[in-house]
Amino acid sequence: MVKGPYWNGIQGQRFLRNLKDNNVLIIGRGVAASPGVLATRRLRINGNKIRVLLDRGRSQENACTSYYKKYDAFVENIDIINYKTKIYLMFL
Repeated sequence: MVKGPYWNGIQGQRFLRNLKDNNVLIIGRGVAASPGVLATRRLRINGNKIRVLLDRGRSQENACTSYYKKYDAFVENIDIINYKTKIYLMFL
């Protein structure tokens, strides 16, 4: 099942609380990746396995990587958007 995107913390609260013992994919880019850390914390409490795909955006590095790893998430750094070729990463 694909669920999201979540634009704020209130919209997905019930879903995050009820998701237990599943595999979860979190995709974030730039500073927008930081709210996913709190979601990861909640999801790990419920026994979920987390895979995180991070795009650094305009930053020099992904500042959230260490926070995601703190909650045992598998983190992969990727480029979601290639502005030079206008190619967007496709997941499905």
